[in-house]
Amino acid sequence: MRIIDTMVIIASLNPSHKLYKKAYKHLQSVLLEDDVWVPSFVLLEFDLTLKSKNFSEEERSRFFEKLDQIIPKNKILLVTPRILKRAAYMKDNVEYFDSLIASIALEYGAEIISKDHIFSKNRYQYIMVILRYFFGESSEMRWEI
Repeated sequence: MRIIDTMVIIASLNPSHKLYKKAYKHLQSVLLEDDVWVPSFVLLEFDLTLKSKNFSEEERSRFFEKLDQIIPKNKILLVTPRILKRAAYMKDNVEYFDSLIASIALEYGAEIISKDHIFSKNRYQYIMVILRYFFGESSEMRWEI
């Protein structure tokens, strides 16, 4: 299983972004491939990012209309209390949404598709050490973008 990080969505909806082509390909893989998923909180983080950049309701609506065509409802992973519990243990080490994506990756044994510096190999291994200490589980990561 692979999961899409918020950065992939941001880059895939901006043709002038330097990672647009790769990101758009990854986003399309949600629709075309069985093993690629989008965590529900990634959509929330994306919306909060748009709001913080003062995108209008109409602009945000257009982005989500496009995403609705690409991301089927049955390919959205829901956040669970167990995922939130894991993320809580990382509150002092990573930002909130990054702790959620690391936690959901651990929950499902998923690879993270991201270019976010927080998921660089060394930093990601540090996050997983924290999670393994508390939960004794592991996950792998994919550095694709």
